[in-house]
Amino acid sequence: MPKLPKVKRIKVKDEIFLVVTIAFVVILLSLSALNIRIFLNKPNVDNKNEETKVLGYEDNNTRRINYWINFLNANPSYLPGWVEIAKLAKQLNQTEIYENALVNIKEIDPNSEQLKVLE
Repeated sequence: MPKLPKVKRIKVKDEIFLVVTIAFVVILLSLSALNIRIFLNKPNVDNKNEETKVLGYEDNNTRRINYWINFLNANPSYLPGWVEIAKLAKQLNQTEIYENALVNIKEIDPNSEQLKVLE
């Protein structure tokens, strides 16, 4: 019977190094693919005037209106807050909030100069 050649065994250190290297390469490739996928799915931000709605996103003016609404719920007679809400609502074309703010301004100070400017 012919003698079989001896198979060289890889040392344990070399095996561990090989497994760790393969795992590292797999992780690196996965992260690269994920990063490319995220990059390709980014919304177009070249047109800054175009309003992009994202789930849970509020622009700065909407946040400011919400801040003033919460503040005025606690301090309903604070005239500068109602004036600020009226200005912001007018910018955002939110007529219901704008008209409500004007009514409150009239109730607080019917002769206000700011009211005349807003109307």
